[in-house]
Amino acid sequence: MIVILIHRGKNHYIDLPYYGNKIAKSKGDTLYHSVPPFSFINQDSANFNSSSLKGKIYVAQFFFTSCQSICPIMTTKVKTVFDHYKVKKDFNIVSFSIDPDVDRPSILKDYRKKYKINEENWVHLTGNRDSIYSLMNTKGFLLLQPNYSPDPAELTHTEFVDLIDRNGHIRGMYDATSEKEMDRLMDEIRLLYLKDLESNGKN
Repeated sequence: MIVILIHRGKNHYIDLPYYGNKIAKSKGDTLYHSVPPFSFINQDSANFNSSSLKGKIYVAQFFFTSCQSICPIMTTKVKTVFDHYKVKKDFNIVSFSIDPDVDRPSILKDYRKKYKINEENWVHLTGNRDSIYSLMNTKGFLLLQPNYSPDPAELTHTEFVDLIDRNGHIRGMYDATSEKEMDRLMDEIRLLYLKDLESNGKN
């Protein structure tokens, strides 16, 4: 549940944390860790560049289509979040395959059909494995240090997803196998939108 702080007749919403290392600048400003630029291939064999996410709120997920453990649970629960916010054109889900050698665009397309994902603002991406793994860990989404194995049963992956704000900062991490955590994710997405309203009201 979102906490609203009342001060002198105005609503003030609690802020979400910033994840990753912070760098203090000389003028007192702070630089926060941000997700680096990336470019991969989507389910339609088209290039997808992170520049298309600029100024948008999105959730990042790592998965692979042959996963029989946590991935089906994750996708189902993330879809519940997506269905709640999909009408907002500035909200996206970005799912990265950690098994790109298998998960070609046609496989990703079949996976989307299986889960009835048709909207353009949820993309499934594949590409260079090293680039995806680098993006997943300390250089990008701060989720996990992957360890590739040719055996899909031994692929290292994570049940956590990230919430990214309009400036590319990580503002939340959530266990996507947990209904309670997905409720928290929905609340905190809403909080980012409420903060937009509060900021616009000050302008």
